Amino acid sequence: MIDLSKYIVEKLSKINKDTKLDNTGPETWEVGDIIVATFTYNMTLVKFYEIVKRTNKSFTLRQLKDKVVKGDSMQGEMVPIEGEYDKRENDVVARLNKWGSVKVNGYYCRRWDGEPVFFTHLD
Repeated sequence: MIDLSKYIVEKLSKINKDTKLDNTGPETWEVGDIIVATFTYNMTLVKFYEIVKRTNKSFTLRQLKDKVVKGDSMQGEMVPIEGEYDKRENDVVARLNKWGSVKVNGYYCRRWDGEPVFFTHLD
């Protein structure tokens, strides 16, 4: 099991030391980019999507399969499996809203930075 406080300290120090934050918004996203939606109440769930079509105001997204790279199936870090799509899910059309952000099923998305994303399925 991951020590959450240690995980947070490691991530924050990495951001502070050598990670430039991607301050570019969805208006710069292109076909082929991977975006991530994280949503939480008492668990942190993660979904990865690839942009497969783009217009001025919308994105067609295809959900990617993912794999755990640290931890176990209940808690850890995951990454998308690029080019492998979740065939159980249909493509989703997400619209660029008036605030310049994108939501999928009510959850905000951001461009994936290539780093593993924390998740927990523990209630």
